[in-house]
Amino acid sequence: MLRSQMRNVILFSALIALIASCAKPEFSTDEPLIPAKRPALYITSQSNVLYALNPATGAHIWEKDFGTNLITQEPVVEDGTALVRTDMGIVVMDADKGTISDTIREFFIDDANRTINGAISVKGGLCYTSTAGGYVIVFDYKTKVIVKSTVKYGDPISSSGVFYNDQFIFTIQDKVYMVNQNDISILAWSFTASGNASNPTVGGGSLYVTGSARLHCVDLLTGLEIWNFNPPGGGVGYDAAPIYYGGNIIYPFGNTMYCIDSVAHAPRWVYKTDERLAGAAYAYDNTIYFGSFDNYVYAINIIDGSLRWRYRTGALVLSSPIVYNNHIYIGGYDKILYSFDTSGRLDWKFNVNGLVNLAPVIYDLNKTIYPAASGSSMQ
Repeated sequence: MLRSQMRNVILFSALIALIASCAKPEFSTDEPLIPAKRPALYITSQSNVLYALNPATGAHIWEKDFGTNLITQEPVVEDGTALVRTDMGIVVMDADKGTISDTIREFFIDDANRTINGAISVKGGLCYTSTAGGYVIVFDYKTKVIVKSTVKYGDPISSSGVFYNDQFIFTIQDKVYMVNQNDISILAWSFTASGNASNPTVGGGSLYVTGSARLHCVDLLTGLEIWNFNPPGGGVGYDAAPIYYGGNIIYPFGNTMYCIDSVAHAPRWVYKTDERLAGAAYAYDNTIYFGSFDNYVYAINIIDGSLRWRYRTGALVLSSPIVYNNHIYIGGYDKILYSFDTSGRLDWKFNVNGLVNLAPVIYDLNKTIYPAASGSSMQ
């Protein structure tokens, strides 16, 4: 009897062991998966909503409504961080997720709180801008610590600047300044344009800027004017940023896009539209792209100024275009962001629910594609 009971105990233990061996093993607790980062196209409108879209398909990634907080400049994106200049300060965001980490409104300078009031430029984790009281500053946008000294110029920085070697070039009203980017108190030179200066552009070893229609070519070493071009007839127009491409300077004034030869200092060609031009052009693969108040988006041959194609939108076009992976992106007053291929075929469009006067921006995880109006166009 005892021997039989022992056998039953052994069989029961073996059965328990068998059942245990068939049970699911224990796993570690699941942790949140890190989403893959992806290129994104950013676009804003006068509805003050910032959208992030897939540049290939136009698919919605995220959006951020700023409410009554007016967006006054295209987003500046660096190393996964987006800085959005608004009338209430600089909003610091995660470019991939659209979450806000900080809003930088003011700095304490000369015994007073000075609100940020100027256009912004970004390089190497530093933001270059100006504050009330006319102070030009450079600060770390993560720590909010001002780097080096501040310099009082009297008025806000009027447009985003451009970095050249170790220098930072920016505009205030009709003045163009070149300062040391590591210490902005070190002034290399200043130049006075013929009117409110546009965004500065560097190309072919010279600086180009417009003011009251006149195109100025400035020596980068001395700040002295080398030559200038004044469109015949003058008139009323926008001082849009010039671009430099293949030895040519392309810029709009009135209803005309000018292509100025950098050696002859005269037009290689001009292209007239039916209405005014406001946005800067973008150059890509021997083609100049721009929009017009006549509702059209234009593609012009850089060699002879002939029309390659044009596309009629539903309203006037003030925005500057950008080009990325053989696609052209531009927004209009019909509240639509358009994507074309280089043949002029419409790929997709996206309703941004507001008038578009700022240009799209693309961050592809390695670099950022800006419009010429930003002073940082990748052309």
